[in-house]
Amino acid sequence: MRPCPSRHRELGELVDGALNVRAAERLRSHLVGCPGCRAEVASLREVQQRLRSAGATSDASGDLTRRLMSIAGPEAAQPLYARPFDARPLSAGPSALPRRRVRARRAMVAVTVTCLLFVSLVGVGWAAAPQAAAGSIDPGPLARDEFAAVLGQQALANPALVAARAVELRERKTGVLLGPEGPTTSLTPHGAREALERADAASQQLTYSGRQLVQVRHLAGFWVADVDIENLAGRGARVSFPGRRGADRAALLPAPARRPLDVADDYALTTGPGPFVAERPTRIVDARHGERLAARWWLDADTDLVLWEQKYDESGATVLSAGYRSVRIGSVAKRRSLPPRFGPRKEVTGLAVSQADDLQRQGWLCDGQLAGLPLIAVRRAPADNMLHTVYGDGVVTVSVIQQRGALSGTPAGFVWDPRQRAHRSLGLTTRYAWQSRDIVFTVSTDGPADLATAAVAELPHLTPAAPSGTGRVVHGWLSLLGAGS
Repeated sequence: MRPCPSRHRELGELVDGALNVRAAERLRSHLVGCPGCRAEVASLREVQQRLRSAGATSDASGDLTRRLMSIAGPEAAQPLYARPFDARPLSAGPSALPRRRVRARRAMVAVTVTCLLFVSLVGVGWAAAPQAAAGSIDPGPLARDEFAAVLGQQALANPALVAARAVELRERKTGVLLGPEGPTTSLTPHGAREALERADAASQQLTYSGRQLVQVRHLAGFWVADVDIENLAGRGARVSFPGRRGADRAALLPAPARRPLDVADDYALTTGPGPFVAERPTRIVDARHGERLAARWWLDADTDLVLWEQKYDESGATVLSAGYRSVRIGSVAKRRSLPPRFGPRKEVTGLAVSQADDLQRQGWLCDGQLAGLPLIAVRRAPADNMLHTVYGDGVVTVSVIQQRGALSGTPAGFVWDPRQRAHRSLGLTTRYAWQSRDIVFTVSTDGPADLATAAVAELPHLTPAAPSGTGRVVHGWLSLLGAGS
């Protein structure tokens, strides 16, 4: 019988006494069941015995022994069975070299595979990372246009206010607030909501023209502007601003799509007789939030058209007052040409509010509420670098625009507000803009200043991070795993 090929070396080391205790015990266990290996061990021991006997009777001269030892050098005194434990290449047995080469190849393959896997992971993460918007961002123009567009599509939209916000109108400033008187008798909830629904319909079904006075609170005074309106039933309104540049500051507002009246149930609506406005009898509708008066509308008693409106802050101070100084129902001036059409940007499309959770997973901030107001609309740019969320209750509206990129310094018409940690606009609309990581936030509202303050405080103000390759790879893998940004 032949010994096991893989045991040749171990059998020799066992006979020479070079195996450690554990290895020797394992080999002896193997010898119990392997006749071929037992025979090989017996043969090796017989050869070893004969060599020892021959060495004892050797007649070799001392001179020959000295010559052989000089050739062997310092290793002459080392037993042969100890050579396998010598780490030096010249002392290693012939069978050790192939094994070392195999181990080296295996290590090289492992390192190569690890490097390829690492490169693949980095490449996938880099490719999956959302692309940052190219160049710097001035959020003002987009925020202004988008806010005016969403206001124009809401119920009870006033075309004079929409147009004034669209061009960021600031004609003059005054500390005097002009407006009609309040109700002449006590108000009742009976028929109040129905009156507002008729008012919303009248703004689209009637042909009329007139001049409005627009007043919006700014610090201790009001921005004031005159706005001319010519509305064609079902077609839209031509809005212009009288003055030296009136011809250059006109716009055509398309008729909004009919929407149900969305004044929240949190508001208690009451109605009753009101004073004359623009020489026409009116009916007043109040909206109260608890004990606080939030908004008031003066409706034409004959047509239900909104002739004047006002909004108030938490303290009861007027923040918006706009209405007709003069109005004619049923006639408009004939025009040979129409001004440019104002409307939503074509590159921005509306999404369903139900998609908010999906947008959150994609790294956008799209909460269901902000500053106590519910999410009512979502708009997005197809290029995937802008998201517009709108919050409102039918009386006040908050617009939040997120743009991927870097803020290009202080936007035109803004100043830095250290308390809000944001740039604040000086224009007709309360607006804040700031950078948070790789997102530029812009908040706009037609409500009181404290509403804007609450909305800004609830949104993130994270330090912009310097772009890095590692950050992009991590961001990419987070996006692939659905963990957001």
